[in-house]
Amino acid sequence: MLTTFNELVAAGRVGAFPDTGWPNAEIQNAHLVGIQNLFLGEATPEQVLTNMQNAVK
Repeated sequence: MLTTFNELVAAGRVGAFPDTGWPNAEIQNAHLVGIQNLFLGEATPEQVLTNMQNAVK
């Protein structure tokens, strides 16, 4: 069952989720909420990035 997965890992075609290296969980929350707000037209990309940067602190 894991043969295909193992082949992809061996070929270097599998990687970790980008958020696994983020300093804290608040950044992921700011990211997810920000993406939703982008789709709703309630935030700009700049606002989302600013909120994510502020979550680092």
